[in-house]
Amino acid sequence: MKASILLITYNHELFIAQAIESILMQEGISAFEIVVSDDHSTDHTMSVVRQLLLNRPATRIFSNEQNLGITKNYQHSFSLCRGEYILVLEGDDYWVDPLKVKTQVNFLENNPGCVMCAHPFLIKKDNKDELIPFNINEQKPVEFFECKDLIMDPSIISNFSTACYRRSMLQKISPATYDVVSYEWMINMSVAQFGPIGKINKLMSVYRISSSGQWSKFSEEEKLIGNINILPEYDRILEGRYHIYFEKKIALFKEELDKLYMSRKNSARSPIHSTIINILNKVMHRLLPKKKQIY
Repeated sequence: MKASILLITYNHELFIAQAIESILMQEGISAFEIVVSDDHSTDHTMSVVRQLLLNRPATRIFSNEQNLGITKNYQHSFSLCRGEYILVLEGDDYWVDPLKVKTQVNFLENNPGCVMCAHPFLIKKDNKDELIPFNINEQKPVEFFECKDLIMDPSIISNFSTACYRRSMLQKISPATYDVVSYEWMINMSVAQFGPIGKINKLMSVYRISSSGQWSKFSEEEKLIGNINILPEYDRILEGRYHIYFEKKIALFKEELDKLYMSRKNSARSPIHSTIINILNKVMHRLLPKKKQIY
């Protein structure tokens, strides 16, 4: 099997049909297997999945007996795939380019030294129709990055639904990767320690940002604190080989957190400060003698 398309689902009833349709529109889809891995959805996600995919050849549908959580579910889901390459699609995202699968598989075929490849994406916020391009470099059709680059800039590949992995590389990463909270950032860093990653600068998918999303529901403060706390664990899993870069990134996150606190402090102080100044001006105006008019 050349490639597996891994559809990750959890309570995606409202979006899963669009995700599946974006898979089925892929050119040459009959040559690839589809693996659905549901993390014990409590809505009608699986009913929609079975309705659309149950009778399709080379399709395997799995649903966990209990919720594993995003990190453990990815570990389990990767193990279900048989293809040489694994392309991920999360159930609330969707692909917009019918050549996406072929493009990424061909890229890895033609670049045997690369451990994975990804691409920029479009952002769709809640129910808004506008699609916003994210992190695309129109000056370079293809870029190559190393693990240290990903540590310093998580936005290089910031969505699972853009990723195409060599299955052999996923099998090499430490099982400890899945013992901590690991989203695409840590998975991609773990893979990138074995070789360069390619970025195809072509918009081929849509990342849906919802206020109820796993990551979107956190405040900016919570995200920064979470990253500061988890990066030492990532450093440990990668056995300290990139320690200097993790230290730099932690320092940058702390700077962002300090700026956030300072901004809030100033914002909270401003109305009171203005009121005090106004009162003082009025008091001084009354206390100071009026200037005599000169005729």
